[in-house]
Amino acid sequence: MCLNVFSSCTDLSAQNLHKEFRQEYDYFMALKALKNDDEKSAVRLLKKSLSSKNEKIQRLAAEKLTETGNIAERNKAAAFLLKNYYDEKASVKGMEVLFLTGEYNSVVLATDSINLEKDSNQLVFYRLKSLEKKHDSRFYDEAFLWFTSRSVSNFHEELFSSMEKKFQGAKIFAPENSAETLQSQETVPEQFKIIFYRMLVFRKNYKAAFMNTENLLQIYKAKNSFPPYQIISDMGKAALYATDDFYNSGKKFQLLAEKLSGEEAYCSYFYAARLYDRAGRFQSKTQETFFKALNSTSTPEHYDNALWYLLNFQLRQNSETIISTLKNNLNKIGNSFWFEDFFDNLSVLLLSHRDFETFYKVYKLIDGTLDEEITGRYAYISARLLEEGLVSPLCSPAKEAVDCYAKVINGNALLYYKVCAMDRLNVRDKSYMTDIFSTGKGKMISAGDKNTQKIFSAFAAFGFPEMILPFWQNEKENLSVESAVQAAEFLSSCGEFNRAYSVQSLRLSARAMNFYAGKLPFSILNLTFPQVYKNFTEEACEKTSIPLPVLFSLIRSESFFDAEISSRAGAMGLTQLMTSTAQETAKKIGLKEDFDILDPKTNITLGSAYLESLIKRTGKDSLLPALFAYNAGLSNVRKWKNDGLPMDIFLETMPFAETREYGRKIISSAAMYDFLYYGKVPSETLRYFFP
Repeated sequence: MCLNVFSSCTDLSAQNLHKEFRQEYDYFMALKALKNDDEKSAVRLLKKSLSSKNEKIQRLAAEKLTETGNIAERNKAAAFLLKNYYDEKASVKGMEVLFLTGEYNSVVLATDSINLEKDSNQLVFYRLKSLEKKHDSRFYDEAFLWFTSRSVSNFHEELFSSMEKKFQGAKIFAPENSAETLQSQETVPEQFKIIFYRMLVFRKNYKAAFMNTENLLQIYKAKNSFPPYQIISDMGKAALYATDDFYNSGKKFQLLAEKLSGEEAYCSYFYAARLYDRAGRFQSKTQETFFKALNSTSTPEHYDNALWYLLNFQLRQNSETIISTLKNNLNKIGNSFWFEDFFDNLSVLLLSHRDFETFYKVYKLIDGTLDEEITGRYAYISARLLEEGLVSPLCSPAKEAVDCYAKVINGNALLYYKVCAMDRLNVRDKSYMTDIFSTGKGKMISAGDKNTQKIFSAFAAFGFPEMILPFWQNEKENLSVESAVQAAEFLSSCGEFNRAYSVQSLRLSARAMNFYAGKLPFSILNLTFPQVYKNFTEEACEKTSIPLPVLFSLIRSESFFDAEISSRAGAMGLTQLMTSTAQETAKKIGLKEDFDILDPKTNITLGSAYLESLIKRTGKDSLLPALFAYNAGLSNVRKWKNDGLPMDIFLETMPFAETREYGRKIISSAAMYDFLYYGKVPSETLRYFFP
């Protein structure tokens, strides 16, 4: 067990631990007791912790007591949570205990005032299951409201599974156009039929749902009403994935939309447009119907959704249409993160077709309107196009390019674009670079909550490093960046004994960089770009032509230094090698056949040798094509022709989004390793990639 702790408590004796953490001591000793399977002592200590002056400890103790001890003790802890805390997490935890211990009446009474349409699905689930267990007459009405007013979740699925058993063997819907009487359906409530339809869609049984859409509409017609938003959405999904006639299905949704208003009209127009798009040959009708959807909604999320689909549809049309849509709708976008992939795809499309003027127009449109990560990319590329004389500027191209680079450096652009912009501006002042690199990308500036920070440091002091990262993830709004850095340093030191903690240290520091705002402690950079397995990496680089910062960057990008990791595709270890690639490379370098691909030294040796072979096979004076091949395969890279574009602009034309992002990560991380450990500025590192 690693003994170092962060904060002010290092190598503390039991006596000093009690002195330093007087209010937290009983709780952490209870955790130790649980670790040693001493439940009786743990319960006693947790009960004592309920009177701690640290209110956070009181709550943690109550939460732990709901999982420990006998039923009576768990129920008492649940009651304590429900009485003293009114947030969703406490309510869900308390209700879960009461439900699992069979206190159905208590659950129902405690949830009488909840909002079935807005409160936690898990909380509603416990209420409805309790009503069902009690055979309460309110069950069907409340279940129906829950099922039809919001998106279906796994909690809906679980409740439906028990409801479904009651009607097993019953014919829920009569065959369409059938004269068959509905006698077999008389025992099936209409509410259940509508819920049943929703579950068909949730379970992706689109064909069965589509076949029963008309029957569903008849239910609403008999009530002289129209389906609500969620049902229309399900009908749309069923049509999209099951119809053989997209055009006529789209026409039905458009006709329905014309009878509706508000969000229901939006939903009907939205699916009409998507069905017209699927039909093909109806571009004008598709676009017109998307615009009708936009004009029908007052919900920002729905507006963003329809606009995203419209813009992606227009990617297959022409750039003038996209420019027009952006001009009219940019200021109405609610969340620009929705559109990251669209602007990425638009960038590739325009640059691949050498439509540089339109690219520059898009940049001028979005500058100052969208998220800085999106505009930062467009700013950097626009500056490069200006420098290369590929676009016509509004003023001096040199001045405008400099202005673009300055926006990248001073804004919230990706690290890659900051590194490249510093190169173009020939930035060499290392203190200025340090300020740029150690600026957080998030929005959170917090001094931290004293009680929360005390608990955070106690996880280290009492020997629970495995709990540090999860606790930070749950409580980061209440923790200062300094405490996060100290925790990451502690985990890094524990990594000397257990490499899993090195990975956790990296994850914590990287997430902190993206969460906190403003100037961050410089040490967070070393934690975010660590030299794990340095001896193996140095040895591998001595045998190849690969620069050490590049190999560190490759390992960090591929595996985050997790030696045990395996991908879904079967890539394994630190350098994420496929077994076949590892075997082929092992033969070439004379490695024994019984090698262990997950052994860190072996994996790094094989990964570096494989990359070296790709450098030779691509035959370029840049590492970049070899890295593209490492990610996307050599055969793909050989298909991608560069018609004279500079390498940094060529990177932006890669047809695979993963490969583009991979190139950016490798380059920016290599620049950070060079800067932090080898005293080089980004301009020097970039010569590996952009000779």
